Amino acid sequence: MKYFQNLNNPNQEYKDLSLKALETLFERNLYQQDNAIFSKVKEIESGVIIHGDAYIKKLTKLYDGVDLDEIQVLPEEVELAKSLLSRDVKMAILQASKNITKFHKRQIPKDMLSQETTP
Repeated sequence: MKYFQNLNNPNQEYKDLSLKALETLFERNLYQQDNAIFSKVKEIESGVIIHGDAYIKKLTKLYDGVDLDEIQVLPEEVELAKSLLSRDVKMAILQASKNITKFHKRQIPKDMLSQETTP
């Protein structure tokens, strides 16, 4: 992996690379990445199906370092939290949500989108 040392002018580090070299440098191996992501998602999904809320609490402790008594957020708590945010923060969250949704929708396998859930 190449690390860029010239932090004052990062473009200087790769100005002499060909277009093909730049494309390769910034290319993501989506196939391998997708397999790893979907494998982890399936693992989490199975854990939640089998163990329910207890599994969610376990993952919250593991990843966030928080012991939850309850995982339900009451509507009043949501409204209070929303009231404490500035308009700019709300707009930034909304835009981030749109960007994340747009990006990740392209990663969902087409066969997953067309699965029948009820006969």
